[in-house]
Amino acid sequence: MNEDLFWAVRGGGGASFGVILAWKLKFVRVPEKVTIFSIHRKLNSSRDLLQKWENISHQLPENLFIRLLIQNGGVERQEELFFQSQYLGPVDELIPLLRQYFPEFNLERNDCFQENITSGAVKRCYEVSWIQSAFYFYFRKITSPLEVLLDKTIPTQKHYYKGTSDFVRTPIPESGWEMIERTFLEEAGPRMILEPLGGKMNEISESETPFPHRKGNLYNIQYTVGWSDNSESISSQKMAWLRKLYKEMEPYVAKSPRTAYRNYRDLDFGTNQENYSYSKAKMWGEKYFNGNFERLGKVKSKPMVEDNVRNHIVNETHARSLSDKLETLYASKTGNNKLFMLKQLMNIRYKEGSPIFDHINDFQGVLDQLSEMGVKFDEEIQGLWLLNTMPDSWETL
Repeated sequence: MNEDLFWAVRGGGGASFGVILAWKLKFVRVPEKVTIFSIHRKLNSSRDLLQKWENISHQLPENLFIRLLIQNGGVERQEELFFQSQYLGPVDELIPLLRQYFPEFNLERNDCFQENITSGAVKRCYEVSWIQSAFYFYFRKITSPLEVLLDKTIPTQKHYYKGTSDFVRTPIPESGWEMIERTFLEEAGPRMILEPLGGKMNEISESETPFPHRKGNLYNIQYTVGWSDNSESISSQKMAWLRKLYKEMEPYVAKSPRTAYRNYRDLDFGTNQENYSYSKAKMWGEKYFNGNFERLGKVKSKPMVEDNVRNHIVNETHARSLSDKLETLYASKTGNNKLFMLKQLMNIRYKEGSPIFDHINDFQGVLDQLSEMGVKFDEEIQGLWLLNTMPDSWETL
């Protein structure tokens, strides 16, 4: 694979550069047992603990991860802190570390060997296998059968939410936390998830992959607000609240540019419109990719001749071959030769700004007809058909 393309798909949004059919991953060994725990506190009485977490969570030993959830609950909407952690090792190794870094948690060994099901428990702790810890972060009981992780059933209960994100490079001052506390009191169902960086992230250059948010960032924030009544008035109210919080956070987060995490995509940052361009896309692109967005743009605009179908950038010679195959198939099944549009599409030589996306629906319609008639496509045409059933992958062409 082309080196630039391989760089781009590892963090630049793989579907923007082709259809990825397989990944080869190198696994990381984990201990037989890991320890997971959560500590529950009220925000108004734990501000010092919150600010301590801000200052040291990214500097903890690499096998100890502690993230922080902030939300309000109950009729009084009291802000709550949930410290949520995973330690790659047994509880007997964890306890001395917590006594060193967070004695305020007051977590002891005997807290970790019981099924604590008390609602609103101040602390919970379990020593489990690594795969069981996935339930913990998925907000499921750790005793759930492992098959639950394979369940692809869509929940019947409808839940709506809006989210956005920031990266933080310096600790938020007291005034910032006071603002957050006031703003959280205005709405039901808000949440902030603060996840520390540091560790291995600090060892990797920000240009090694498209993901640039590495050394110098303390943690990432995901903001969300949810609702179940999707009426216009409720959804507008919820989204307006989140946008207000996002605006109020501006003085306390990364700047020039104000950055964001791509997997928490926020359409408020901008989307590609009909007359899009690189300069317009920078409005949102640099938030997600910082200085790497320029290189991603260059990769996108460069024809990849090694594997045209899988990279969905079709050169002229290969396109004519595919077009001939499609014409033969279509004519043999329908006695009709209405492939002018297909030929036009297939013979396009990619140029920056080519509006190929405008024709995708027509192109897809013909391919769908062939499929419904039972036509068996060879591997190349199957790849082309797959690309066009996933038009989102063409969005930046």
